[in-house]
Amino acid sequence: MQQTLDPMHKHTWAWIVMFGLIAVMLMRLPPMAAEQDSVFGAFRALVEVDAIARQQFVEPIKDDRFVEGALRGMMFRLDPYSSFLNRDELAQMRHHNEGAYMGIGVELGFVHDKPTVIAAAPNGPAARAGILAGDSILSINGTRVHNQSMLDLQSLLRGEDGQPLTIVFRQRDGGEKRTTLVARESINIETIRGSHRNRDGQWVFLLETQTPIGYIRISNFVQTTGPDFVAALQSVVSAGARGLILDLRFNPGGLFTQAIYIADLFISEGVIVSTVTRRLATRDYRATKKTLAGKLPLVILINEASASAAEVLAGALQDHDRATIVGTRSFGKGSVQHLIHLQSMDAAIKLTTAYYRLPKGRIVHRYRGKKNNSNWGVLPDLIIELSDEQSRAIQQSWIEVEKKSKLSSHDDHVPAVIRDIQFTRAIQVLTQP
Repeated sequence: MQQTLDPMHKHTWAWIVMFGLIAVMLMRLPPMAAEQDSVFGAFRALVEVDAIARQQFVEPIKDDRFVEGALRGMMFRLDPYSSFLNRDELAQMRHHNEGAYMGIGVELGFVHDKPTVIAAAPNGPAARAGILAGDSILSINGTRVHNQSMLDLQSLLRGEDGQPLTIVFRQRDGGEKRTTLVARESINIETIRGSHRNRDGQWVFLLETQTPIGYIRISNFVQTTGPDFVAALQSVVSAGARGLILDLRFNPGGLFTQAIYIADLFISEGVIVSTVTRRLATRDYRATKKTLAGKLPLVILINEASASAAEVLAGALQDHDRATIVGTRSFGKGSVQHLIHLQSMDAAIKLTTAYYRLPKGRIVHRYRGKKNNSNWGVLPDLIIELSDEQSRAIQQSWIEVEKKSKLSSHDDHVPAVIRDIQFTRAIQVLTQP
C-alpha cells in the first residue's frame, strides 16, 4: 500500500533537500571547514525552527510567508540596503527606476541608523504636508520604523492611490516631533529642473544675471535623466552661457549609470569611477570622447543629503579638476547593489557587492559602526554651512516653483528658486575674473 506524506512532512523534506543542495555546493568550494560548519549549523537551526513552528504555532503557517520572512531577515542582517524582493516588489522597483510609482514622494536613507528623508519630491504629498529632507521618520500608520530595512520602509509607504498614511516624524537635527496625514498618489519623477518656469510651463535653465550662467538641478537619477540633462545642457550652451551651476543638493541618487553618462559629457578621458569588491577586484568606468561641454566652467552644489549616484557625479568631476564643489560634505552612501534573480522562485535579492571608489582613490561609503572614520563622502572645495531654517527655505522655494506649472496672463510674479548663500557663492565663483 502506497503511503503519502502530510503537508508538514512534505515541507520538512523540502528543507532537508535544500540543506542537501547547499551542502553539495559548499563541498565544491575551496576547503573552508570552519565556514562550512557554521553554514551547516545555521540551516539545521532553520529546519528545526520550521518544524517546531509548524507543529505548535496557534494558526496554520503559509509556506511562502514563513520562508520569505526568513530570507528578509537574512538580507537585513547584512546591511540596510540589501534586501529580498518578491514579484510585486520587483515590479514596484522597475516602475520607480522608470520614473513613476505610487507613494508619498520621499527617498529615505539611514543617518545614525535612523530612517531619514534624504529628498522629498517638490510638491509631492510629503513635501506639501511639511515633510522635508533631514526629517527622521518615527512611525508609519502606527508601525515603529526603528530597525526596519529599506525595503520594509518602502513597502509601508507604498499602496493604493488616495490611501492615507499617518506619519510621525521629527524635524531635522532633533527638532519638533510632528504627526501628519499624507495621502498616497502617483509620483511621476521629473528629474531635470531649472531656476523657474516660463509662461508655457517649460523650465528655464538660464539665470537672469549680468553674465549669462546656466542652472540645472538634478533631483535624482532614473532612466530618463541622462537624455533630459543633455537637452537642458544643449539649451544652456546654445544660449552662450559663460558657466553652469549643477545643483545636486537633496539628491538621493538612483541609477548610477546615469551619473556616469552625465559625467562623461564634461570629461573626455580617464576613469570616472571604479567599483571595488571585498576581494579588491575592481571595475573601471572610463570616459569616452562624447564630451558635450568639456570647457564650460562648472560649479556643483552638494549637501549632506546628496547621496549615492549624486556623490559619484560630483566626486568624479572634482577629482578630474573639472568642477568646483560648493556646499557641505555629502551623505556617504557609496555602496553598489546588484539585483540577482533567484532560480528557485519568482523573486530576487538586492545584494551589496562593492563600493564606489573615486578616481583619486577615495571610497565614498561611510561604513556603519566606524565612527572615527572621516574619509568618506565628497568634501567641497568651498565649505558653506546652512542653518536648518535656510535648508527648509530652499526646499520650500522649490515647492513654490513646482506649484506654478503654467502661468496665466493675470500672474505678475514668476516664482523662482531662492538664491541662498551656497547658490550665491556659486555665482561668484563663475563670475569672478
